[in-house]
Amino acid sequence: MKHEDGSLELITLYVAHRADKSAELIDATGATYAGGLDDFRENNDLLGSDDLILAPREITAVPGEGAIVTVSGHTAATWYWWLIGVVAVVLVLGTGLVAVRRVRSRAAPAAGDLPAAGTADSDLDRPPAADDQYRGLTRSSRASATSTIASGVGRRGRHYRTSS
Repeated sequence: MKHEDGSLELITLYVAHRADKSAELIDATGATYAGGLDDFRENNDLLGSDDLILAPREITAVPGEGAIVTVSGHTAATWYWWLIGVVAVVLVLGTGLVAVRRVRSRAAPAAGDLPAAGTADSDLDRPPAADDQYRGLTRSSRASATSTIASGVGRRGRHYRTSS
């Protein structure tokens, strides 16, 4: 193993083979690594990511033949990057949802702006205002119009409730 400062150190890893032909690495602290070199690099507490190790690619192979590789002594766990990705996606989706809701709430009329259920929104369906009722009428026709309005019939033949 070669440290970041250039110094060299020899570390011992043991390979234990079981009867079922599976193998595990065992380090000097007694920690075991069933996944070979990649498992050791990901989970060991002995080496840092700046340390370099020279080892067989298939470190659990017997009698240790095969290609020799130089790799970092420790790799970061992949779950950390997955967590960052999931959090980023949730933030983007949440921001999009808030933006869509704001746009829709601005486009929809407020509840107070809508006519009440069972009421009409047109000028033709409401009784005329008091000043409109007498506009253009003579004194005699005003009395006739007043009696018509009091009876609950407005202009255009619509019936309305009158307060008595």
